Amino acid sequence: MLEERALVIAVNEGSARVCTQRLSACDSCQLKSGCGTHSFAKLSGNQSIELEVDNVLDAEAGDVVMVAIPEQGLLVASFMMYLLPLVTMLASVVAAQWFFAAGEGILLLSAAIGLGVGVLCVRRYSGKHEHDARFTPHMTRMAMRAAEGGACRST
Repeated sequence: MLEERALVIAVNEGSARVCTQRLSACDSCQLKSGCGTHSFAKLSGNQSIELEVDNVLDAEAGDVVMVAIPEQGLLVASFMMYLLPLVTMLASVVAAQWFFAAGEGILLLSAAIGLGVGVLCVRRYSGKHEHDARFTPHMTRMAMRAAEGGACRST
């Protein structure tokens, strides 16, 4: 299980809306001044991510909880999101070159079509597995109650 701290921002019947801070490993890297990845991370910003999870710990707004997702789900999701569109793009280019001995323009077009097919496959897969437990984050334990100073509350 991969765990992350999350702040409970709202509680509904049986569920809680939690907020995690998206962190970048670039902040602690010595080479960040000349790295393209750091530039992309700065463009997107360190935004927070809000999730709806089952409130199995009876958490209240202001509590800090640990939210986990299974490693297998993260690996499958990463493969589907990043590798599948790339594989379909490359396969379409190889097929266009092999079967049609196509020029550069046709190869670029087949690459775009292959990438689009890969993205559509990912969307379809994610729609079918939307409620799959492997991909669903859940609360594992309480990190800190709001009454114990879990989070700052403005009044």
